[in-house]
Amino acid sequence: MKLAVLALLSSFSLSSFSSELTQHLRDFDSEELFENHLQKIKTECLGKSMGGSRAVSCFSAYSEAWDKELNYYYNLLKSELTEENQDLLKSAQLSWIKNRDSAIDFNSALLDAKYEDKQGTMYVAMRSGDASRAISPIIRNRALLIKQWYVSVVSAK
Repeated sequence: MKLAVLALLSSFSLSSFSSELTQHLRDFDSEELFENHLQKIKTECLGKSMGGSRAVSCFSAYSEAWDKELNYYYNLLKSELTEENQDLLKSAQLSWIKNRDSAIDFNSALLDAKYEDKQGTMYVAMRSGDASRAISPIIRNRALLIKQWYVSVVSAK
């Protein structure tokens, strides 16, 4: 039930986070500057959410921002590869997605147990924050790895 509520809440507008996210990793001189930009927008979004269930969209949008970067660099990398290496990349990515999804499932089970007796929108926001802190770095790190592969392939040409 809690997962259904979180999914429903996440499907609502991604509040101010998405509307302020007009810049991408490629627009910054470093990953750190982009991360600082995302953190600033997330903090502002959380401030506007007043700590309730609307905070879920702030955490979701943060993860989605990194997922967009991952997809952007994946497509760039794929376009630079031979057909054989494209197949290898696809296989590696599908394995990573399976691993990521397993990590999400396990983390969700841990959080379900942690918040089992907790009720109220404050706990929905807290659970979402805990989930984001555990899962977002997985997506961020994969995006940065794929970007690194892309840069390596392009600079080798």
